Amino acid sequence: MGGCSVSILTNGSVYTENIAQGLRSLRGTTIIISMDGATAETFETIRVNGNFQKVVDNVADMVRRRGRRVWPGIELRSVITLRNAHELPDLVRLAKRLGVDRLTVTTRLSDWGKEEMEGSIQPIDVSREDFRVDQSIRESREVAAEVGMPLSVEHGQWYSKANRCPWPWQSSYIAANGDVVPCCRIADSSVVKMGNVFDEPFADIWNNDKYRELRRRIAGDDIPHYCRGCYGMKPVAASTARRPQ
Repeated sequence: MGGCSVSILTNGSVYTENIAQGLRSLRGTTIIISMDGATAETFETIRVNGNFQKVVDNVADMVRRRGRRVWPGIELRSVITLRNAHELPDLVRLAKRLGVDRLTVTTRLSDWGKEEMEGSIQPIDVSREDFRVDQSIRESREVAAEVGMPLSVEHGQWYSKANRCPWPWQSSYIAANGDVVPCCRIADSSVVKMGNVFDEPFADIWNNDKYRELRRRIAGDDIPHYCRGCYGMKPVAASTARRPQ
Protein backbone atom coordinates (compact mmCIF):
# COMPACT_ATOMS: atom_id res chain seq x y z
CA MET A 1 0.00 0.00 0.00
CA GLY A 2 3.00 2.30 0.01
CA GLY A 3 2.33 3.56 3.52
CA CYS A 4 -1.28 4.46 2.70
CA SER A 5 -4.46 3.05 4.17
CA VAL A 6 -7.87 3.15 2.53
CA SER A 7 -11.37 3.41 3.97
CA ILE A 8 -14.46 2.66 1.90
CA LEU A 9 -17.59 4.46 3.09
CA THR A 10 -20.87 2.91 2.01
CA ASN A 11 -24.53 2.70 2.98
CA GLY A 12 -24.30 -1.06 2.50
CA SER A 13 -27.30 -1.27 0.17
CA VAL A 14 -25.57 -2.27 -3.08
CA TYR A 15 -23.83 -5.59 -2.58
CA THR A 16 -23.44 -8.07 -5.43
CA GLU A 17 -21.40 -11.24 -5.71
CA ASN A 18 -18.76 -9.39 -7.73
CA ILE A 19 -18.53 -6.67 -5.07
CA ALA A 20 -18.36 -9.28 -2.31
CA GLN A 21 -15.47 -11.06 -4.02
CA GLY A 22 -13.63 -7.78 -4.58
CA LEU A 23 -14.01 -6.67 -0.97
CA ARG A 24 -12.83 -10.03 0.31
CA SER A 25 -9.46 -9.61 -1.40
CA LEU A 26 -8.69 -6.14 -0.03
CA ARG A 27 -5.69 -5.54 2.22
CA GLY A 28 -4.92 -2.46 4.30
CA THR A 29 -8.53 -1.37 3.83
CA THR A 30 -11.45 -0.75 6.17
CA ILE A 31 -15.06 -0.89 5.02
CA ILE A 32 -17.23 1.58 6.97
CA ILE A 33 -20.97 1.03 6.73
CA SER A 34 -23.41 3.76 7.75
CA MET A 35 -25.93 2.34 10.22
CA ASP A 36 -28.09 5.13 11.57
CA GLY A 37 -30.56 3.00 13.48
CA ALA A 38 -30.89 -0.30 15.31
CA THR A 39 -34.41 -1.00 14.05
CA ALA A 40 -36.02 -0.94 10.63
CA GLU A 41 -38.44 1.79 11.69
CA THR A 42 -35.73 4.24 12.74
CA PHE A 43 -33.21 3.29 10.05
CA GLU A 44 -35.70 3.58 7.19
CA THR A 45 -37.04 6.89 8.48
CA ILE A 46 -33.54 8.36 8.33
CA ARG A 47 -32.38 6.46 5.23
CA VAL A 48 -35.32 7.15 2.92
CA ASN A 49 -35.86 4.20 0.55
CA GLY A 50 -33.31 2.21 2.54
CA ASN A 51 -33.87 -1.40 3.60
CA PHE A 52 -32.64 -2.12 7.10
CA GLN A 53 -32.72 -5.90 6.87
CA LYS A 54 -30.92 -5.87 3.53
CA VAL A 55 -28.07 -3.79 4.96
CA VAL A 56 -27.86 -6.00 8.06
CA ASP A 57 -27.72 -9.12 5.89
CA ASN A 58 -25.04 -7.56 3.69
CA VAL A 59 -22.86 -6.67 6.67
CA ALA A 60 -23.28 -10.15 8.11
CA ASP A 61 -22.18 -11.65 4.78
CA MET A 62 -19.09 -9.40 4.64
CA VAL A 63 -18.08 -10.59 8.10
CA ARG A 64 -18.78 -14.23 7.24
CA ARG A 65 -16.70 -14.10 4.05
CA ARG A 66 -13.78 -12.44 5.83
CA GLY A 67 -13.70 -15.15 8.44
CA ARG A 68 -10.69 -15.03 10.75
CA ARG A 69 -8.61 -12.80 8.47
CA VAL A 70 -7.61 -9.32 9.60
CA TRP A 71 -8.48 -7.59 6.32
CA PRO A 72 -10.61 -5.97 5.29
CA GLY A 73 -11.58 -4.20 8.49
CA ILE A 74 -15.35 -3.89 8.88
CA GLU A 75 -16.86 -1.12 10.97
CA LEU A 76 -20.22 0.52 11.55
CA ARG A 77 -20.64 4.29 11.81
CA SER A 78 -23.64 6.27 12.99
CA VAL A 79 -24.49 9.96 13.18
CA ILE A 80 -26.42 10.56 16.39
CA THR A 81 -29.47 12.82 16.19
CA LEU A 82 -32.68 13.15 18.17
CA ARG A 83 -34.18 10.62 15.77
CA ASN A 84 -31.93 7.74 16.77
CA ALA A 85 -30.12 8.59 20.03
CA HIS A 86 -32.46 6.35 22.04
CA GLU A 87 -31.34 3.31 20.01
CA LEU A 88 -27.62 3.74 20.61
CA PRO A 89 -27.34 0.93 23.24
CA ASP A 90 -29.16 -1.43 20.87
CA LEU A 91 -26.87 -0.32 18.05
CA VAL A 92 -23.92 -1.49 20.15
CA ARG A 93 -25.63 -4.86 20.61
CA LEU A 94 -26.33 -5.06 16.87
CA ALA A 95 -22.68 -4.34 16.06
CA LYS A 96 -21.61 -7.13 18.41
CA ARG A 97 -24.14 -9.55 16.95
CA LEU A 98 -22.93 -8.83 13.41
CA GLY A 99 -19.30 -9.34 14.44
CA VAL A 100 -17.88 -6.06 13.13
CA ASP A 101 -14.59 -4.69 14.45
CA ARG A 102 -15.79 -1.36 15.80
CA LEU A 103 -18.73 1.01 16.13
CA THR A 104 -18.09 4.74 15.83
CA VAL A 105 -20.77 7.30 16.58
CA THR A 106 -20.53 11.04 16.11
CA THR A 107 -22.63 13.86 17.53
CA ARG A 108 -21.28 16.37 15.03
CA LEU A 109 -23.61 17.88 12.47
CA SER A 110 -22.44 20.38 9.88
CA ASP A 111 -24.32 22.43 7.30
CA TRP A 112 -21.12 22.84 5.21
CA GLY A 113 -21.88 26.55 5.00
CA LYS A 114 -25.18 25.89 3.22
CA GLU A 115 -27.89 28.18 4.60
CA GLU A 116 -30.65 25.89 3.30
CA MET A 117 -29.40 23.07 5.55
CA GLU A 118 -29.58 24.97 8.85
CA GLY A 119 -33.32 24.45 9.09
CA SER A 120 -32.88 20.71 8.71
CA ILE A 121 -30.10 20.41 11.29
CA GLN A 122 -31.51 22.47 14.15
CA PRO A 123 -34.58 20.28 14.92
CA ILE A 124 -32.50 17.09 15.23
CA ASP A 125 -29.35 18.50 16.85
CA VAL A 126 -28.55 16.36 19.89
CA SER A 127 -27.18 19.32 21.84
CA ARG A 128 -30.81 20.33 22.45
CA GLU A 129 -31.39 17.21 24.55
CA ASP A 130 -28.17 16.94 26.53
CA PHE A 131 -29.52 14.88 29.41
CA ARG A 132 -31.24 12.15 27.43
CA VAL A 133 -28.48 11.88 24.86
CA ASP A 134 -25.73 11.80 27.50
CA GLN A 135 -27.66 9.10 29.33
CA SER A 136 -27.90 7.05 26.15
CA ILE A 137 -24.17 7.44 25.50
CA ARG A 138 -23.32 6.38 29.06
CA GLU A 139 -25.54 3.32 28.75
CA SER A 140 -23.96 2.52 25.39
CA ARG A 141 -20.48 2.62 26.89
CA GLU A 142 -21.63 0.25 29.61
CA VAL A 143 -23.13 -2.15 27.06
CA ALA A 144 -19.98 -1.95 24.92
CA ALA A 145 -17.81 -2.86 27.90
CA GLU A 146 -20.16 -5.68 28.86
CA VAL A 147 -20.32 -7.32 25.42
CA GLY A 148 -16.76 -6.45 24.34
CA MET A 149 -17.55 -4.14 21.42
CA PRO A 150 -15.02 -1.36 20.72
CA LEU A 151 -17.01 1.90 20.74
CA SER A 152 -15.76 5.35 19.78
CA VAL A 153 -17.82 8.47 20.47
CA GLU A 154 -16.77 11.61 18.62
CA HIS A 155 -17.84 15.03 19.85
CA GLY A 156 -17.64 18.55 18.49
CA GLN A 157 -14.47 19.51 20.36
CA TRP A 158 -12.41 17.33 18.03
CA TYR A 159 -11.63 20.32 15.85
CA SER A 160 -10.54 23.65 17.27
CA LYS A 161 -7.86 26.27 16.80
CA ALA A 162 -5.77 24.44 19.39
CA ASN A 163 -6.21 21.14 17.54
CA ARG A 164 -6.29 21.87 13.85
CA CYS A 165 -7.90 19.45 11.40
CA PRO A 166 -5.27 17.01 10.03
CA TRP A 167 -7.19 16.09 6.87
CA PRO A 168 -5.59 18.62 4.47
CA TRP A 169 -2.16 17.16 5.32
CA GLN A 170 -2.95 13.49 5.94
CA SER A 171 -6.09 12.27 4.16
CA SER A 172 -8.54 12.92 1.38
CA TYR A 173 -12.02 11.84 0.32
CA ILE A 174 -12.60 10.52 -3.21
CA ALA A 175 -16.20 10.18 -4.34
CA ALA A 176 -17.43 7.38 -6.60
CA ASN A 177 -17.33 9.75 -9.59
CA GLY A 178 -13.66 10.55 -8.93
CA ASP A 179 -14.18 13.98 -7.38
CA VAL A 180 -11.67 14.79 -4.64
CA VAL A 181 -13.08 16.53 -1.56
CA PRO A 182 -10.99 17.66 1.44
CA CYS A 183 -12.65 15.32 3.96
CA CYS A 184 -15.33 12.71 4.52
CA ARG A 185 -17.40 15.08 6.66
CA ILE A 186 -17.97 17.28 3.65
CA ALA A 187 -18.10 14.38 1.15
CA ASP A 188 -19.88 16.63 -1.36
CA SER A 189 -18.04 18.09 -4.34
CA SER A 190 -20.78 20.68 -4.84
CA VAL A 191 -19.46 22.25 -1.63
CA VAL A 192 -15.76 22.14 -2.55
CA LYS A 193 -13.88 20.18 -5.19
CA MET A 194 -10.10 19.87 -5.37
CA GLY A 195 -9.97 17.93 -8.65
CA ASN A 196 -10.97 14.60 -10.19
CA VAL A 197 -8.78 11.48 -10.26
CA PHE A 198 -10.21 10.46 -13.63
CA ASP A 199 -8.91 13.70 -15.13
CA GLU A 200 -5.47 13.93 -13.50
CA PRO A 201 -3.21 11.96 -11.13
CA PHE A 202 -4.08 12.19 -7.45
CA ALA A 203 -0.52 13.30 -6.65
CA ASP A 204 -1.03 16.36 -8.85
CA ILE A 205 -4.33 17.17 -7.13
CA TRP A 206 -2.80 16.70 -3.67
CA ASN A 207 -0.17 19.31 -4.49
CA ASN A 208 -2.26 21.73 -6.55
CA ASP A 209 -3.03 25.36 -5.75
CA LYS A 210 -6.42 24.56 -4.20
CA TYR A 211 -4.91 22.20 -1.64
CA ARG A 212 -2.03 24.56 -0.91
CA GLU A 213 -4.47 27.39 -0.30
CA LEU A 214 -6.63 25.25 1.99
CA ARG A 215 -3.60 24.24 4.06
CA ARG A 216 -2.48 27.85 4.30
CA ARG A 217 -5.92 28.92 5.52
CA ILE A 218 -6.28 26.13 8.07
CA ALA A 219 -2.77 26.73 9.42
CA GLY A 220 -3.54 30.44 9.74
CA ASP A 221 -6.97 29.91 11.37
CA ASP A 222 -8.64 31.51 8.37
CA ILE A 223 -11.29 28.81 8.31
CA PRO A 224 -13.31 28.32 5.08
CA HIS A 225 -17.07 28.62 5.46
CA TYR A 226 -17.62 24.92 4.75
CA CYS A 227 -15.32 23.96 7.65
CA ARG A 228 -16.66 26.37 10.26
CA GLY A 229 -19.33 24.05 11.68
CA CYS A 230 -16.75 21.31 12.27
CA TYR A 231 -14.52 23.83 14.07
CA GLY A 232 -17.25 24.70 16.57
CA MET A 233 -17.82 28.15 15.09
CA LYS A 234 -21.59 27.77 14.80
CA PRO A 235 -24.18 27.26 17.57
CA VAL A 236 -24.74 23.55 16.80
CA ALA A 237 -21.10 22.55 17.06
CA ALA A 238 -20.36 24.98 19.91
CA SER A 239 -23.07 23.57 22.16
CA THR A 240 -22.11 20.00 21.31
CA ALA A 241 -18.49 20.76 22.17
CA ARG A 242 -19.41 21.27 25.83
CA ARG A 243 -20.26 17.60 26.16
CA PRO A 244 -17.57 15.68 28.09
CA GLN A 245 -15.63 12.81 26.50
